[in-house]
Amino acid sequence: MVIVSGFLIRLLTKKLAKIERKKKEEKSPKIVAEIIENSRTIQLLTCSERLLDSYKKAQAAEAVIEMKSIFYKAINYVVGKSHIYFSMFICYLAGITFLKNGIVNRDDAYYSIHALNMCAYGVVTFINLIPSFSEGTSAVDLIFKLIHRKPATGDIMDGLKPEIQGNISLKLVKLTYSRRPDHPASTNLIFSARSGQRIALVGPSGAGKSTCISILERFYDNPRKVMEALELANGLNFVTNLPAGLHTEVGEKGSMLSGGQKQRIAIARALVRNPKILLLEEATSALDSQAEKAVQVALDRARQGRTCITIAHRLSSIKNSDVIVYIDQGRVLESGSRKKLMAQKGKYYEMMQKLKLIG
Repeated sequence: MVIVSGFLIRLLTKKLAKIERKKKEEKSPKIVAEIIENSRTIQLLTCSERLLDSYKKAQAAEAVIEMKSIFYKAINYVVGKSHIYFSMFICYLAGITFLKNGIVNRDDAYYSIHALNMCAYGVVTFINLIPSFSEGTSAVDLIFKLIHRKPATGDIMDGLKPEIQGNISLKLVKLTYSRRPDHPASTNLIFSARSGQRIALVGPSGAGKSTCISILERFYDNPRKVMEALELANGLNFVTNLPAGLHTEVGEKGSMLSGGQKQRIAIARALVRNPKILLLEEATSALDSQAEKAVQVALDRARQGRTCITIAHRLSSIKNSDVIVYIDQGRVLESGSRKKLMAQKGKYYEMMQKLKLIG
């Protein structure tokens, strides 16, 4: 009986752990969250039916997984209860037989039966914990999978490691906090240190000594780059006018910002690392004409000096592109400047006619 129970426990644990892993990959909650957070965009794009179909398919797949989970949990319950009652039956049957044949006395039979029943209760208790154990093992598997994953782009520690000589130079460094633009933290800061020198910074409290260390640690590089990226993305004015500037709470996924403001923030995020290549998809989608104009200005600034590939259905947003590539069914049918494609009067010209954007 113990061997059979052990085999069933092992089998149930594996099955339930596999099911729990699948349950953690459920898509329907993600679809619901996406619908709630982007309800206005969904209405504008009239894709509510498609998302509803996706939700129903995800629910149907999850219902099958849930039924399997219930089935194996039911087996687990049956195994647990059957084990304890079958153990009690065997114990009492053996005890009565031994007593009848005079093999053991009454007290020894009672203690033996009681001990075996306690063991049976222990096994049943463990069996009842199998679902929780399966949930725990599936969660641990996901954690270790995350810990041991290997980045597709390679190990960041395998890159170039330039040798640092130890020379330091600050030349006319000025630092101003965005919240106190009229009170610079440092002005025309100048000093240098040769390799091996020991430099001491002294002065009254609040003079800027710690600021010097933060500058050397490049702690303030990111805020400076953020402001530069916002300026390029045509978003600096509206960000500085927010109640707390860059530190303003704007809600989950920027729910308190307008569509155009969110697009400009997204462009600033792309520019903050000064990329050489920009990949843009529907950058002006679902925007009114005023917001589209502001975002278009941001995009024109962002493209300067960078390789830029843009996907757009609003062809007015790509009229200044150097090369326009017309793709249909996975093949390039036309490519060239806007002027060239319009002169050819091919597929691009036909698209422009349909959208009434000629001239």
